[in-house]
Amino acid sequence: MTTTTPDRAAAEHKTRVRSLPASRPSGRSTRRRDVPWIVLGVFLVVGFALTFAVVSLATNHVTRVLALTRSVTTGHVLRASDLTEVGISAGPGVASVSATSESSVVGRPVAVPLAAGALLTPSAVGAPQSLTSGDAVVGLALKPGQFPPGLTSGDQVRVVDTGNVAAGSSDTLAPPVAPPANGVVLNVVPSTEGDGSAVLSLRVADGDANAIALLASADDVALILLPAGS
Repeated sequence: MTTTTPDRAAAEHKTRVRSLPASRPSGRSTRRRDVPWIVLGVFLVVGFALTFAVVSLATNHVTRVLALTRSVTTGHVLRASDLTEVGISAGPGVASVSATSESSVVGRPVAVPLAAGALLTPSAVGAPQSLTSGDAVVGLALKPGQFPPGLTSGDQVRVVDTGNVAAGSSDTLAPPVAPPANGVVLNVVPSTEGDGSAVLSLRVADGDANAIALLASADDVALILLPAGS
């Protein structure tokens, strides 16, 4: 039987006390130390978000430009109803016509066919660029009866000499002085007088251009509308 003396008991108690694990700090003090880091993290997130927004606005500047509301063919004279204003985010290398320049393009022909929704570009406005070797463009000032109502850009027509009609003898056309020639209407500009007359630009074969111009100057020309693809 072992007997424990008071001194030995005191020594064992001290040993047990030293071997106890160190007390952990309370959860409240830990949360206090974490608060500054949380606040710093919030500021960093907000700062990055603001920086991204500023950079995004600077690199994605929206420009108001003109686009087509409907498809048009080569030579079509632009009207205000043909154009609409759209916003694009593009670099300086993208060709476009500013919405503030609408008045400078209305009344001018387009040089190439344009589809509905296409952006209007400076190179697309002006004299037709579809002419090839052997083609020519003739201007015709026509009165009602010399061309079908509703004639528009892209229509294919036959040019007829009406100068050889026997006056007072017959309503039938005599054999034409010049062979009929086919052409494509590039644009139609109605007269501002409101009398139904119009000025047309007609693309024809270069070999027919002189004869058609002479007929037009003598007011001896008429146009017959042909089916598409003729």
